[in-house]
Amino acid sequence: MLASITTVILVAAAALVSFVALAFGALYFLSSRMVKAVEASMADDAKHPARAWVQVAFGFINFRDPAYLSGDIACKASLKRDWGIESSDGLLQRAEKLKLMMPANPAWHGTRLINMYRIGAGAGYVGEGESWDLAIETAARLREGYGSWEELAESMRAALDEQKGEWVAAAKQSFEANAARLKACNYRGVKFAEPEGPGPSAEAAGSGS
Repeated sequence: MLASITTVILVAAAALVSFVALAFGALYFLSSRMVKAVEASMADDAKHPARAWVQVAFGFINFRDPAYLSGDIACKASLKRDWGIESSDGLLQRAEKLKLMMPANPAWHGTRLINMYRIGAGAGYVGEGESWDLAIETAARLREGYGSWEELAESMRAALDEQKGEWVAAAKQSFEANAARLKACNYRGVKFAEPEGPGPSAEAAGSGS
């Protein structure tokens, strides 16, 4: 009797392990497909030199484009949690405040502003084309303040060292990991200097071409 019970338990345990392994396998497969889809969209965007530059800039905070990586619900939750933004007007008002703060540390406020615009596009608070135009406008101001990606990264690092709060340790860890990845891939092959060729117009950006 005891042997039968033991056998049943072992069979049940084996079935549970198999189920868990299958579930993790399915999640990994779906995650891999999502990442590939995001990277495909980013590769298409990178055909525009100005967008390619923006991709490096937001990459210090989010290595992949948050507008593509997360759905609208996740993007809205992120904006509400991190910025208290719950509408299009709220996003644009917060953006104006960050613009005024940029002279204090263009790298810190500028890269966050670019990320906000892209997350805003994912949330549906700002159009895709407008999001790119606003991000490209902010990128131009970043180039005025620094001479290289390394200099921009160092300015962000200095700003993070001045921050206080429970979120800082995780933010520093994420930043250092993203900065290392960007440096390892030669900043996605994008030079810090002015991108060659014009940026996409609002019409072209809005079409996703």
